Amino acid sequence: MQDLPQELVYLILRYLHADLPALRATSLTCHHLLPAARELLFAVVGGEALLQDWIKPYLEHVVEVRFRPVNPRTSSPVPIHEVLWHLRPEILPKLNALTFLGLQFWNITAILPGSFKALSQLASVTELTLSGMSFLNLRHVQSLVCSLPNLAALNLHRITYADPSMARRFSVPLVEKLDLQTRPRIRRLAFSPDVTTTATSEIAEWLARSPTAESLVSLVVPYSARSPQYVLGRFGPSVEHLYLPIRNLDKHDHAYNGYFEQYTRVRTLTIFMDSYNMCQGAWYMLPAFLEHAMGAQYLHKLTIDVRVEFVTALNAVIDWAALDRVNDVLEGAKFHALREVEVIVQHKDELPWSPAQEMKQLLEQVEDRLYGLSDEGVRVVTRYWRVKEFYDTIISLQPGVL
Repeated sequence: MQDLPQELVYLILRYLHADLPALRATSLTCHHLLPAARELLFAVVGGEALLQDWIKPYLEHVVEVRFRPVNPRTSSPVPIHEVLWHLRPEILPKLNALTFLGLQFWNITAILPGSFKALSQLASVTELTLSGMSFLNLRHVQSLVCSLPNLAALNLHRITYADPSMARRFSVPLVEKLDLQTRPRIRRLAFSPDVTTTATSEIAEWLARSPTAESLVSLVVPYSARSPQYVLGRFGPSVEHLYLPIRNLDKHDHAYNGYFEQYTRVRTLTIFMDSYNMCQGAWYMLPAFLEHAMGAQYLHKLTIDVRVEFVTALNAVIDWAALDRVNDVLEGAKFHALREVEVIVQHKDELPWSPAQEMKQLLEQVEDRLYGLSDEGVRVVTRYWRVKEFYDTIISLQPGVL
């Protein structure tokens, strides 16, 4: 191993970096890999690790800090206010992301007013993720989001408000003078709406009225989202990169009615789809959505991302008649700027067989169905991914985080 060129060593690390336990085990058994692996091993750390002495030599490698309950079964709180004071630029030079996972409002109220001041010193942090979080109210959310001066990417997943009767029992450490005129200026927003709480509509409305309305370039409504209209209906004109799911349409679903007339500058569009046997209505909608829902003056790349979870035959993955209609629509004058169409098929390991050869044949058939686009100079790309789990677009929870 010591005789391997450094370039090959890094290729090995890149291959292993997604599997943190494997990377750790490999590094410990091969001292030649360990120095180079530290940069990956300590890129993402849990907040409680910052309180330990052993982490000090490796702080220079930390890119992201994640806060979560120490024991998920008991929701024991991480001492957040103590950790935040350790997030100093001089000891964490590479830190650019903060993530808060599964914390209830009584954990967040432990963030003392002085802690917001500590966050305001983190000029290097450009990304904030809030997943499975419960806040007291909108002002509580604003206090956290607006405390970061250079925030450019915001990921929101299952945000709720605490019960008002419970909230009155706690003293809320809010920022008294929020700079809502210049913050936040989000460029990339990933937002998974939860229609069971008013938090979704209030936060979306606030962001749509904030400077984010002008700065937003990339909008992601993830594959798991069930009511995308709560987010899609509030943005549009500034968005250049759009990601959204298409699901069944019934008389109560207005997710795609009229909202997309506002999306006039979209350059790349990614559509998340279930396999045909799981969601036939979505495939029925797909051609009409592309033809009528939104403009395509600047659209140069379209991606159709198909998720295969339960299927008995590969011919049930894609609605071929719908794909033929998609081909016809994309050949129209409306899509004159289109340069690339990508079709991705992902399936879980739990399928009862390993359909590598069958999947190859399926992708070849996709390319054959889109022959008209290839003839017109549009690049057709097909990809096949085998995954353990369909991680949400917003955040991939890594069980091996230190």
